[in-house]
Amino acid sequence: RTPVFDEKDSVLVTNRLRWTLSNRVFIKGSGGSREVATFEIFQDYSFSDPLSYSTTGHEPSQRGPLSLWLRTVPVPGTTVDVRTDFDAVTAKLRSTALSASTAGGPANLSLTWYASYDPTTGKAISSQTRAFAALAPLSAPWRLETQVAYDIEKHRLLEQRYGLRWRGSCWAMMLELRDYRIEPYKAR
Repeated sequence: RTPVFDEKDSVLVTNRLRWTLSNRVFIKGSGGSREVATFEIFQDYSFSDPLSYSTTGHEPSQRGPLSLWLRTVPVPGTTVDVRTDFDAVTAKLRSTALSASTAGGPANLSLTWYASYDPTTGKAISSQTRAFAALAPLSAPWRLETQVAYDIEKHRLLEQRYGLRWRGSCWAMMLELRDYRIEPYKAR
């Protein structure tokens, strides 16, 4: 069956359910407690339309990818995030992601690595990394930012962005240099 599109309300109507198994770990300190880790397993299920298709002759599945997610906060201001998706039809790896970030005082730093795989062969389709850094001294009205994205699999730069933000008492200004190289939306 195809989803019902109600033109009057402009809403795509689907019947889906997401089940989630979640576990959170808290640490108790002198100032109260804080969350240090979250682990979740979840999967979508469609009562009406297939969510996963196969090119190997398997029947389409109404189950979406099985997702595993672990997020840790080892110290306040620092996070590490790991995500993995498995295909519902072939039970093979579809994607993995690892990211880490820290924010302390005037500086922020974030690094991300993402990879996607062909769920029928297991071969890597894409492997990309992204780095973001910002510096904004506490008493200064300015903030410097930079972001770079690189495709490891294809050995090419995907995006680079450099910015300067300046904040006045009742106004703000941003100067940004950006080179976006992903087809078909290339822009400078």
